[in-house]
Amino acid sequence: MRIPLGLVLPLLLWAAFGDLLYRKIDNRLVVALGVMWLAMVGSGGLQQSDSASGAIWQILQTVLGASAVIGIGFILFCRGHVGAGDVKLTAALCLWVGADRQVFFVLTTSLFGGALVVAMPILSAAETALALLWMSGTRRVPALGSMGTPHCLSGQPIRGLPYALAIVAGALVTLTAP
Repeated sequence: MRIPLGLVLPLLLWAAFGDLLYRKIDNRLVVALGVMWLAMVGSGGLQQSDSASGAIWQILQTVLGASAVIGIGFILFCRGHVGAGDVKLTAALCLWVGADRQVFFVLTTSLFGGALVVAMPILSAAETALALLWMSGTRRVPALGSMGTPHCLSGQPIRGLPYALAIVAGALVTLTAP
């Protein structure tokens, strides 16, 4: 199965950018990923099985895996360990990677998450530089300013990791691996 990365990549970049600068993953992004996945499934674009029953079984397993991510993620969210957007994004991407690669995706994302923790001091400097660049762009194109001021420039303490960076990296590795 070959995923049309051109469809998914802009949304992944949007998730990473939004989480890095604003510590928020837009719900519209997660819904778009889900709707696009449904459209691909409906058109047979993600089908690996030759039989209808095999395809249905494959879809059911994929949805069950994504549902397990939502369930476990909800518990972790309630305990304050992860953000709701991170859980929703991970579950939506579990649909795209398919049942047979979901464990690989979650493990790969976890490894990137560990690297993210280690790299956070460097990432903070990069975040500030990107935020300054973004804000200079909003002066030229005022419509971009509707997102507000990035957290690192707002004087508000930045809470949490921009974990979408790890989720996106895990998804890219999983979706492009043979």
